[in-house]
Order: sequence, then structure tokens, then C-alpha cells
Amino acid sequence: MSKMNEPIKTKFQLRKESRELEIYNEWNELMSQPGAMAVAVNEYMMSKYDIYGAATIFFIRKRVEKRLKAEGKL
Repeated sequence: MSKMNEPIKTKFQLRKESRELEIYNEWNELMSQPGAMAVAVNEYMMSKYDIYGAATIFFIRKRVEKRLKAEGKL
């Protein structure tokens, strides 16, 4: 995809995507450790990133996964 076809993003969108990518990468890193439990990882991530629902972590992960697949990075 050329630069001309990419959507123009606001600073807020760029910060949100950056934060979501950070959450996605950290969740995957924590879950890759032996004995990791999704509930405990979600609780840790929720407290670290000030997120109030475990479903939010799930939706962030799916949104980032979809974006990475669209960009051909996954």
C-alpha cells in the first residue's frame, strides 16, 4: 500500500494504536510463559493499563490482530 492510499490518522488514533499494540505484545509475552493463566494475565493487564473489563483486553487483542493481518505483518 502506498502512502497516498493510507488513511490520515489523528494524534489520538496514533496514540491509541500504539497503546493497543503495546497491550497486545505484552499479553502475548506474558501468556507465552510456562504456567501462565489468562485470568491472572488479564487482571494484571487491567490494573496496569487502567482497564475496567476483561472483555476490553480481548477486543483490543482482536483489533490489533486484525490490523496486523491487514498490514501483512502477521
